[in-house]
Amino acid sequence: MSQSNADPGPDHAGSRGERITAERYGERIARLTRRWVNAVPYDTSRVTEHEGRALSASRR
Repeated sequence: MSQSNADPGPDHAGSRGERITAERYGERIARLTRRWVNAVPYDTSRVTEHEGRALSASRR
């Protein structure tokens, strides 16, 4: 769940962390959908704390 002002528009909605979370969630939903539609194995990727911090820093 994200909360932001509607006035600035979609490019400025939510914090950077919320956008990263939304992108990762969307990717997960897409992978699950492909699994259900195409009956392919589902592998959950894990991100370490260090990798997560590096990812957040790279999207500034």
